[in-house]
Amino acid sequence: MMSPYPQRCSIRLKEYDYRQIGAYFVTIGTNNKEHLFGEIEDGKMILNRLGEIVQKEWLRTPIIRTNIQIDEYIIMPNHLHGIILIENESTNRRGAPSAPVPEKMHAPSASVTESMHAPVTESTRTPGSLGSIIAGFKSAVTKKIKAACGESYLPIWQRNYYEHIIRDDVKLRQCREYILQNPLKWNLDREYCVARD
Repeated sequence: MMSPYPQRCSIRLKEYDYRQIGAYFVTIGTNNKEHLFGEIEDGKMILNRLGEIVQKEWLRTPIIRTNIQIDEYIIMPNHLHGIILIENESTNRRGAPSAPVPEKMHAPSASVTESMHAPVTESTRTPGSLGSIIAGFKSAVTKKIKAACGESYLPIWQRNYYEHIIRDDVKLRQCREYILQNPLKWNLDREYCVARD
């Protein structure tokens, strides 16, 4: 008998080593698209207490995981968009295709397309990989929110996340622009939904 539920699967590139040096655009959503992190007011994201916890942990990510840096990011009411650069290629498998690192990768100033949203299952993550980085971030946020607010907000995250390999400076600029414009175009975002009362 066929299951009525969609099968979870990874659409990642099968030969691609997600531990190697490269730039990635990621989207991490909340469970059931719940508005947990704040709200949009006059085209600006206003973080609430939970959003501030998410932001603090996101900014700690390159401190904890010294092989990465973060670029532009935005925390929205029910998701986070961010650019991650994995800098250490010492774990790269021989012969695995790699993403070129955009030349103009630098620290964020503050704070897409269909192909930018390939769902990834965390069950197949490898230590040091993008999946491992995201899983560690999500776990840390969940623990901090649970400690600060109890279990009333659990679960925080959807099971998977979305990623897109940034292959050149043009795509990097597009991703940055998408992130910076996200609050202004909130009602056009694929993660948009009306907050539940």
